Amino acid sequence: MATATVAAAPAVRTGKQPGIRPSGWVGFLFIAPNLLGVVAFTLIPLISVVVLAFTDWNLVSGLGGITFTGVDNFVAIARDPGFWHAIALTLAYVAVSVPLTVILGLGLGIALNRPLPAVPYCGRSSSSRTS
Repeated sequence: MATATVAAAPAVRTGKQPGIRPSGWVGFLFIAPNLLGVVAFTLIPLISVVVLAFTDWNLVSGLGGITFTGVDNFVAIARDPGFWHAIALTLAYVAVSVPLTVILGLGLGIALNRPLPAVPYCGRSSSSRTS
């Protein structure tokens, strides 16, 4: 009578190596300094500005001088003709400076992308093209 030999099943890998434990807090430690900077220099000032926009506060009077005004600050600025003049000047500046900057930057980029006439006389350069 013949006996059949059965090969052992391959070991199933679980993805874990012995002696190494995955832990989530290690990753948090790597991003903690950056997260602290974002909170300290972005989120706290942003929240402070939003809160102070709805108050009337004189810095000299300290924290006791904060009074809630609601949207009165925004109504007052919308009624000020100097505000609307400043908005008009800002829009005019943007309408001129942004297209001018884009056109000049594009023109300079195109001009610098061409081979320079003095390059063959100066030896090999990083700006020269090989055809």
